Amino acid sequence: MVHAGITPQWTLAQARQHAQEIEQLLQSDDYLWLLKNMYGDGPDWWQDDLSRLERLRFTINSFTRMRFCDPQGRLDMHCKVQPNDPAVGDLIPWFDVKRAQPLDKTIIFGHWAALMGHQDDHCIGLDTGCVWGNSLTMLRWEDGKRFVTECPLYA
Repeated sequence: MVHAGITPQWTLAQARQHAQEIEQLLQSDDYLWLLKNMYGDGPDWWQDDLSRLERLRFTINSFTRMRFCDPQGRLDMHCKVQPNDPAVGDLIPWFDVKRAQPLDKTIIFGHWAALMGHQDDHCIGLDTGCVWGNSLTMLRWEDGKRFVTECPLYA
C-alpha cells in the first residue's frame, strides 16, 4: 500500500528500503530539516549516486506525488489529468510503465482522483475524489470487496 505509487525503477525490496529511510528520518531529531527541504520536482530519475537530499526528494515524490512517467520511467510531477486526456502526450501512468522486474504484488494506492478508482491485475486505485465532492471508496482487505459511498464531507 502506498499513497501515490512506486517508481518503475525499483523492486519491492528497494521501495521498502527507501520508505524505511524516510520513516527513520521522520522519527529522528532531523525531521524538521526533512520537512523544510523535501519539496521540489527533481530529480526525476533514480541513481545510486544521488545526494542525500536528492535521494530523499525522489523517494518522497515517488511515494506521494507521482502519477505519470515518461516511457523510460522518469517521473513527471506536473500532469494531473486522466490518462486518456490529450494533454498527456507520451506520458504513461506509473503503473503501466514497463518494469525491469515485476513487483509480483498488488499495489493499493490513492492520490489520483482523476482515475476514479482504477483497478487492473496489478494495482487498485482507491481515490474516487471524495475531497472534490465525489464518492468515498473503501476496500475490505479480507475479500477485496469495494464499498463506494457518498462522501461524508458533503453529506
